[in-house]
Amino acid sequence: MNEFFGPHWQSILESNKLTSFDDFWSLTTPWFEEPNFRRGGWSGVTTVSIQNNKQQRTLFVKRQENHTTRTWSHPIKGIPTFEKEFQNLQRFQQYGIPTLNLAFFCSRQQGNGQQAIFVTEELTGYQPMDTAVRDLTQQQRRHLLTAVAKVAYKMHLHHLQHNCFYPKHIFVKQQADTWSVKIIDLEKTKLTLTRQAATVRDLATLSRHSPNASFREQLYFLKVYFDEEKLSKTSKRLIKLIQRKINAKNHN
Repeated sequence: MNEFFGPHWQSILESNKLTSFDDFWSLTTPWFEEPNFRRGGWSGVTTVSIQNNKQQRTLFVKRQENHTTRTWSHPIKGIPTFEKEFQNLQRFQQYGIPTLNLAFFCSRQQGNGQQAIFVTEELTGYQPMDTAVRDLTQQQRRHLLTAVAKVAYKMHLHHLQHNCFYPKHIFVKQQADTWSVKIIDLEKTKLTLTRQAATVRDLATLSRHSPNASFREQLYFLKVYFDEEKLSKTSKRLIKLIQRKINAKNHN
């Protein structure tokens, strides 16, 4: 059994009688996301409220069975998709890339089934980027784009390609003139041989799924991402590759 507690979380969970795989697996709270059945198994999300220093906190509890993905080290049997998400979350934390606050992870073999549990704290006060951007002024939108561009660059600097870099997977919270950014849903994230591969794939995805972003806003985002007031030849070449990726997807 592969078991991991997030920093400071073991004592908190113990005080709420959530100390083991079985404690989380047997929860009967209503589904937050009904189980989906694919990959030969199922995966679903529920929530549970806990107490810590007389304050209530909400945890998202993701559970799955025989819901696997193949990796280079496990090309046939595969590993639980939550185990891959856990590994990617550790990489994000290692490089200081903001993401979810992990409380508990565990995977096990139970009979003929691979089971996994992935528990994170609710992102209180955060909302998806595509929701947050709707009612902002132009200046506020620029502040938001600046924060997201810097996080995206840091992610790609370490050759981490999100692979589903949609606005709904970028959670943001306004703090005065700046924004706090958290990247979620890391189960499809992978390491790439080159930074360029991660940049092209993720920025093409983000652009395609940001239909309300003006040309000026997209140009501003790219200038912040590349940290260039005037785009260099290298950056322009990458932008052409991004646009080519967008065009190819739009014609499929």
